[in-house]
Amino acid sequence: MRKPLLFVLCLALAMSLAACGGRNDPPSGTQSPETQSQETTPPETNPPETTPPETTPPETTPPETRPPETTPPETTPPETTPPETTPPETTPPETRPPETTPPETTPPETTPPETTPPETTPPETGPGGGGTPGFGGPGFQLGPGGIVTPGSQGGEEAPDVPVADAGDLVDKLEALCADTVEGSFCAGLRNAGEFSNYFGGAVQYAQGQRVALNHLEMAPPAHVVMLLEPPEGQSAEDYARTLEQNANPRWLVCATAESVQAAVKDGLVLFVMSSEEIADAVIAAFNG
Repeated sequence: MRKPLLFVLCLALAMSLAACGGRNDPPSGTQSPETQSQETTPPETNPPETTPPETTPPETTPPETRPPETTPPETTPPETTPPETTPPETTPPETRPPETTPPETTPPETTPPETTPPETTPPETGPGGGGTPGFGGPGFQLGPGGIVTPGSQGGEEAPDVPVADAGDLVDKLEALCADTVEGSFCAGLRNAGEFSNYFGGAVQYAQGQRVALNHLEMAPPAHVVMLLEPPEGQSAEDYARTLEQNANPRWLVCATAESVQAAVKDGLVLFVMSSEEIADAVIAAFNG
């Protein structure tokens, strides 16, 4: 619409300029511009009004895009019913132990033989002698304080040899143990079985041998101290070694001596089975 209008305006402007130019410079033999203009008046030309058509851009609506609806197919798991299983009925067979009738047994009649206990004479008792009160049988000692020395350690196998009187050995042993062993007493050897019991039957009492012993009033613990002469014809050193090598620290069964020691002095043998403390003290007193 603007271009035709502009063209018309430009054309009108050009025509106006041309008309003005002709009036200012009239050629010879021509009419003046005033007369010319009166005689010829160009018709007025009005450019036609042109109305540009209204152009409305078409409305463009983007199409709606929706994802297609997808519905998952319904899947129903098939119903599975486990088959019914009925365990077969089992009836254990009836078992009955066979009936047994014990045979009738009649014990034979036994008549116990008549036994007459042998006459026993209690051992003589005396200070340092062949026995003390409370002793009952070879290898079994019941001392004044309840000391028990079972005879099952070889004492029952000892020969029945009479024991000699210990004499002054009891007094010497008493003086030796008075300050080292509390709650004890001294006495002579009671019988050969008692002596053998301290060595498990490996050493036997020699006839005529003097032996004095020191015991505790109450036992256990295991304790015994011997002051003795060696058998005739044997040195004190060899005899002490024999006693140590064959000692039986468990002669009481219910208790065990901690230490076994022996010493020799003035032809006598001191033999100890007791605790470590008492054995050391008695040996030191004997040697000192």
